[in-house]
Amino acid sequence: MNNKRNSDEAGSSLSPSTPVVEEFRKLKACARCHRLKIRCKFVDHSYKSCVNCYTANLECSMTLDPTLATAKPRPRKKIKAMEKQNALIELHSHLDLGLQALNNLKNEHSDKETKEKESTQLFLAQKKLTNMINLVSHEITSRATNSSEGKTASSANSMKEGVVRAVPKLPLIPFESNIVREITKLGVISIKECSTRFSFFVNEMLEYWPCVNLSLYADDFESLLDKDPLLLLGCVSVTCLNNPDLHDTLLYYLERNLTQRVTTTGDISLSIIKIYTILSLWSSPPKRWGSYKHQLNLLTAMNLTLCLDLGNEKFRNNSKVLENNSEEREIIRTYVGVYCCCSSLALSLPRFKVVTWNDSFDQSVKLLLMGETNQNDKFLAYYAQFLKVGHDYFTIFSPDLSTGTLITDIEQLKSLCEEFERAISKCLASSGLLSGSCKQRFLISIIYYQVLMCCYDFIVCKVIFQTSLFLHYSEDHFYLSVLNKLIRSAEKIIDSFLNICELSTNFPTFFYYRPMHALVSLIRVRLLVVSQKLNLEIDVEREYYRINQVMKNISKKSLVAKKMSTILSIVQKWMKVSHNFTQSGSVNSMTVLLDELGTEHAVEVLKEPTINCEEPLKSRPSLSFATLTAPLSDDPGKEGKASDENRILNDIFQQIDDDINSFFPSLPTDLNQWDLNNNEYLEGDIESMFKNDSNSQFW
Repeated sequence: MNNKRNSDEAGSSLSPSTPVVEEFRKLKACARCHRLKIRCKFVDHSYKSCVNCYTANLECSMTLDPTLATAKPRPRKKIKAMEKQNALIELHSHLDLGLQALNNLKNEHSDKETKEKESTQLFLAQKKLTNMINLVSHEITSRATNSSEGKTASSANSMKEGVVRAVPKLPLIPFESNIVREITKLGVISIKECSTRFSFFVNEMLEYWPCVNLSLYADDFESLLDKDPLLLLGCVSVTCLNNPDLHDTLLYYLERNLTQRVTTTGDISLSIIKIYTILSLWSSPPKRWGSYKHQLNLLTAMNLTLCLDLGNEKFRNNSKVLENNSEEREIIRTYVGVYCCCSSLALSLPRFKVVTWNDSFDQSVKLLLMGETNQNDKFLAYYAQFLKVGHDYFTIFSPDLSTGTLITDIEQLKSLCEEFERAISKCLASSGLLSGSCKQRFLISIIYYQVLMCCYDFIVCKVIFQTSLFLHYSEDHFYLSVLNKLIRSAEKIIDSFLNICELSTNFPTFFYYRPMHALVSLIRVRLLVVSQKLNLEIDVEREYYRINQVMKNISKKSLVAKKMSTILSIVQKWMKVSHNFTQSGSVNSMTVLLDELGTEHAVEVLKEPTINCEEPLKSRPSLSFATLTAPLSDDPGKEGKASDENRILNDIFQQIDDDINSFFPSLPTDLNQWDLNNNEYLEGDIESMFKNDSNSQFW
């Protein structure tokens, strides 16, 4: 009735037939009143404005609202927020009632049967409350990740640059639960994504460096999900290095669970050893150069191997051929895999020499090569044998000072070099790991040339340069051939690294250090060659450019490569220093640069040289080969300039070691500790390899 009356009033006031009246009768309100949902009324038909627009001193229109441009939307009622708030209030009230009921139960006396029922009910209530806490804390964490707190790292293995926070605000997961299924319930990752990432790890990461044998049911994701979810989580976590948030979250749950099992419950198994080995191989770059995290993971795996006594006679002294899926073969695979990783680390850093080849390893390798041997078993067996050869000859070339024995006979040195080259070539040729279908072939060649480079480096800079052999054989063909092999080995490392980068960037993290080591070795050799005026060609700039270009390319799709690229900055500075030393041979200016480069060790605080490295250093007569190698006299007065310059060149080598060591976690400070890291094999005769590179099967 009211609406009808209002309409009649409006109609009576606009009874004459005018354009305004006609439009009003159709629309029932002007544009502004229609938007504001208020009653529109005309007092007189002759007026062009309704009462509301006239009062507001606005132009009235049936089609255009003059206030639309400046209008503010009305706040909507937060129905969903109110519903959630009401639910939380109701939840609080129920919890309060529950707590009161529990307090009343404590005061009542009940029999044994009733107490057991109460205990069961309390356990179920506790479980429900735990699930509730998980969901609520996850909701809070999800909001926090969008803020600045998301930049905070939750582990030393984190890819993030922020500080490590010991206890992040993440939901708790009971240790007895299936950790992967619980993580998927929280929405951190889905089962489908887990399956995809696990398949990627097996086919695109582990295939390139199979030092870890996952399990008897590794190819079946569902079986691994139900039987060994922790191992599955370890495999999935290393595939998330390009996703720092997800990587941090998975690492938090993984490391927390590992700590609980190893240090609290003592629930140690083969899976725990494999997880620590995986984390040490595919680790994030250290937050500080020189970090120990990946080494700690590997040493933990080795310690657990000792605790489980995997080298026990009952596992290896077995005359029968082990079946492919037998538990004994699984134990031996884990045992040899840990040896390979630790032995490789020991060649790089002698202070980590925690494993030694013995009858136990020898028998284990033989068992791996018997019966149903797959490609991974062959890799472990031949890799272990190759590392043994590397350790044996490195011990000969760099004996313990306590023995007091150094190579002083040139013929003995020549013979040892020939034996060394034949031994590692034979070991590599028998492996078949360098065939075109083998994904490990380029990584194997990197390790192989790394062993050669480091042994030749030691022979030149320690055995020859610092003994009387240097004085008598400075122009000898043997010395020049060793230098040439050292140069070619370093270049082959870079070639192999470039080749593997064309195929994949999913190889273990430590391989990024290998081309850096090769560049440093070339810089050292260039200083020697120039100071001794030898006719050898070394193009460090070309090799640096090749590495720099490939690192830029793969950094676009790999955060690990992007972080590792920062190491090239310090190598570039030393490259410029050695180039200027080549042009002028200025020892005084070189000493100034060494002092500036040596004052700081961390790359992020390294000072720029005060002398422009792009310009030639001040001219000074070049040092002769003889003066640099002249022995020091017992009489200080007769030492003269030669001994001073000899010390300076030694200081150059030592300073390079000291500076680069702070950026290479696997590079020792002394040359006699230089990296033979992760050594492997190469097929064919070594001499023909250096004489005719075009016939090499790799390039």
